[in-house]
Amino acid sequence: LSDRYYFAIPEVPFIKNNFSNRIHYSNLLLDSSFKNGNRVFKTNNYQDYTNEHGAIIKLVEWYGTLIVIMEHGIVQIPVNERAMLNNASGENVYINTDNVLPKNPKVLSNTFGSIWENSIIKTQRFIYGIDTVGKKIWRTNGESFELISDMKIQKFLNDNIYLRTSDQDNQVGVSFVKTHYNAFKH
Repeated sequence: LSDRYYFAIPEVPFIKNNFSNRIHYSNLLLDSSFKNGNRVFKTNNYQDYTNEHGAIIKLVEWYGTLIVIMEHGIVQIPVNERAMLNNASGENVYINTDNVLPKNPKVLSNTFGSIWENSIIKTQRFIYGIDTVGKKIWRTNGESFELISDMKIQKFLNDNIYLRTSDQDNQVGVSFVKTHYNAFKH
């Protein structure tokens, strides 16, 4: 007999876990510390978000907050949110919470997002992106959301975008969307 053992595995479907909307965060970086806190990820340092707007495509840091671009939506997540209370003298008192990322993000758009990571670009004033499913070009400044392709360029987008959600994989010979920014013309 050989040294190998063979076992019969019952025919049951496997359980696939999909964490496409999970954001992991590291410890804080402390000044004059020997250990870099940005490299320490603990097992419980994550926050799961709903799959209502699709999977997370890209995270963009925007002046102390996170702008999360999903397949069919854009949300804003404040980092290290502090709870504000009023004391008896009328002054504001801030209390640090143990949650680094809140459970309920602020929804900037629940219709438009992007399925292409390279179609999202951050500039000094705005974050721009292209939604190939809705055939729109959008921008946000973290507070408001607006469509900027509704004027002259909308006919061009309708006539020339033939991409489907199934074309999302970057394969050789398959088109994909990439955004460029001209800083001289803003």
